[in-house]
Amino acid sequence: MALLAGVLLSACGVSFSTAANGPAWHRGYTAGKAARSHHRFRHGATRYHVTAFCAQRAFDDIQTMKTAVLEWTEGFEKGCLRS
Repeated sequence: MALLAGVLLSACGVSFSTAANGPAWHRGYTAGKAARSHHRFRHGATRYHVTAFCAQRAFDDIQTMKTAVLEWTEGFEKGCLRS
C-alpha cells in the first residue's frame, strides 16, 4: 500500500504538468471526482487523509484495469485531490 501511495503521489506531480490528456486520463478524472464527491471528510481533514483516501480508492479501481493505468491514475489523482 505504501508503494502504491508513493507511485500515486509521484504521478500526481506529473498530472499537474501534463498538457495532453487522453481518454484514459478523462475517465480517471471523472472517477476521481466521483470518489471525492461521495465521501465526506471530517472538518479540518488533512491533505494526508485526503491523499490516503484517494490512493486507496485508485488502488481498488485499478485492480481490474489492463491498459492505460498510468494515464488513468494521473486523471484520478487530479479529480480526487481537487478542492
